[in-house]
Amino acid sequence: MHKKVAIEKNLSNVKQYFEEQGFQVDTIHDTELDTIGTVSQYDAIIISGGNNNFLGIEDTNTKAPIVSAEGKTPRQVTS
Repeated sequence: MHKKVAIEKNLSNVKQYFEEQGFQVDTIHDTELDTIGTVSQYDAIIISGGNNNFLGIEDTNTKAPIVSAEGKTPRQVTS
């Protein structure tokens, strides 16, 4: 089973890299990721890093890590 990740819409280079690595990728928009049910379906959530508390989920109790891509190459984000 492939890992499923959500990637913020402005990170197209990261999205492309994850797809090439065999990940199932969903693009997220700031209005779509506002419930724990939505968050819990992903193995990780990749954000641009411009807002460390993306949509107020910084303190959400979820198993999905929220990873900032700020200042990283797509490959570094997967590490």
